[in-house]
Amino acid sequence: LPASIGLGITQINGTISCWLALWAAPWAPAVLTYAEHMIYLPLGMFATALGTVLLPVFSRQKALLQHDEMKTTVNNCLRHLMFVMIPAAAGMIALSTPIIRVLFERGSFTPFSTELTARALAFYAPGLFAFSICKIFVPAFYASKDMVTPLKVGVCSVVLNFALNVTFIIILPREYKHAGIAIGTVIAEMINGSTLAFLFHRRMGSPGWQTIFSSLARILLCAILMAIAAGYVMHFLEAGTTPGLKGQIINLLLSIAAGVGVYLFLSFILCRNELREIYSAIRTRSQPASVQD
Repeated sequence: LPASIGLGITQINGTISCWLALWAAPWAPAVLTYAEHMIYLPLGMFATALGTVLLPVFSRQKALLQHDEMKTTVNNCLRHLMFVMIPAAAGMIALSTPIIRVLFERGSFTPFSTELTARALAFYAPGLFAFSICKIFVPAFYASKDMVTPLKVGVCSVVLNFALNVTFIIILPREYKHAGIAIGTVIAEMINGSTLAFLFHRRMGSPGWQTIFSSLARILLCAILMAIAAGYVMHFLEAGTTPGLKGQIINLLLSIAAGVGVYLFLSFILCRNELREIYSAIRTRSQPASVQD
């Protein structure tokens, strides 16, 4: 039970947010649910999968007293997740409206529905990395047979999430209350992950924060420029008109392709180590087992 709660704080906070959204507006729970589904796709593909793999890795390193190797693993995982999640978040912010329009805007899902859902997605998107941090540090505590620390921090995160959500619902205008709920959840998750990182540092030592923050600065710069490029391409392609569904899909794919191209080009210049490490990992995984052996 403690392990389930510790790893499921993101889902618990999301459930509480949807309950509170009923207070914000009748449509708010549906809007937040649509936006959450967009977040869970990259989160499930990368962060959740990584968290599942890390527990046996950390457990083996802890059993062999390989503390330096454990800190190196944390360092690599944080940098690699930042390299993937931060540009994904930036892209969702820049292209939130066309993404929601292509996927959902038809039938009862009106342009106003698109506006509200895109707003929620833009506020949820920074949480991609915030939600991912816990997937790294919680298994590190579990590998040390410590189920209590992630549970205590997680409960505090749930309380903070509830308080922030209620505050934003009260103070924000009606059509921004749901966005306040989204950013409140992101803030709570970021504090949750940061607290676990601080406690890990105090117990195990630094995982190499200087290299982590250096990577963070460079990745942020690449992601911001990527988002600007993707947004500009989308604006240029639409040129003041909204095409049909086929045209919207083509425009969105072209904008995403432009953003990915810019990000990879800038990463080759500024984030060469992260790019090379991830490419090597993908290449290794794609080789036959006999070759890997």
